[in-house]
Amino acid sequence: VPNKATTLREVRTALGMDGLTCWYVGDFVSDITAANEAGFVGIGITRGFSSESLLREAGAVHCISELSELFPLME
Repeated sequence: VPNKATTLREVRTALGMDGLTCWYVGDFVSDITAANEAGFVGIGITRGFSSESLLREAGAVHCISELSELFPLME
């Protein structure tokens, strides 16, 4: 199983997005940990498996309960 953070870095490079701010939305603590390790902004979503407190403890910069809540964060 590939390391999630390594995969995130590889995808960012393949898309030509090195040096840009990239966000990664996840519902597992491991998603947020991988985002932080890869230099992404970790966004926790609470509709999945982890609570907001666990996602924030893992380093989530923002927590949302619906994907539609991402749009205001982009403004």
